[in-house]
Amino acid sequence: MRKIFAVFVITWIVCGPAQAADRIRLAVTNYNLTYLTGGVALKKGFFKAEGLEAEIIRMTPNVSVVALTNGDVDYSMLFGLVVRSAIRGLPVRAVANFMDSSPLTLIARPQFKSVEELKGKTLGVSTFGARPDIAARKVFKHFALDPEKDVKVFALGTDAARIAALKEDVVDVIVIAPPADSEMRKGGFNVIARVDEVFKFPKGFPIRL
Repeated sequence: MRKIFAVFVITWIVCGPAQAADRIRLAVTNYNLTYLTGGVALKKGFFKAEGLEAEIIRMTPNVSVVALTNGDVDYSMLFGLVVRSAIRGLPVRAVANFMDSSPLTLIARPQFKSVEELKGKTLGVSTFGARPDIAARKVFKHFALDPEKDVKVFALGTDAARIAALKEDVVDVIVIAPPADSEMRKGGFNVIARVDEVFKFPKGFPIRL
């Protein structure tokens, strides 16, 4: 199982000592296991216990980066794309890492049983350059496939959009976070790779400077 570090870590790294009812906005890209810590902290009242009134907002990865830059959100739980943007000069920093690897999985149509069988096929990711895109490409490389030549990649957006595309045979494989993997397996689709079994890909908590 994937290791999720201290669910309450968000509460003490977000603002330090906070005034009562300080409002904060956190951006996520989907409501799934990847962002479980934020959801648990909200539902269990951990934010309120620290004097924070938190709002979790779902938005696409690119919009999340823009919102963080403009101050429309205070924190983003998106990691890979934000860190790459920081390298290019975006004034943000990562203040916590609460997962030691990614829970993402590659789920394929029923006829595919391995990554190697996907040469020449189509992959659905969220956004180009986002963590699912990078993770999937690294998995393909691990199995000796060139993601630039051997697989055609489509940016499909949300989890729901990727699942629909797979079910409708628009793409042959998608990368997605639990619990979708369990539901898709019940529908006859195959989990052909789990990212955390191939390489470690930390999940952090970027904040605007």
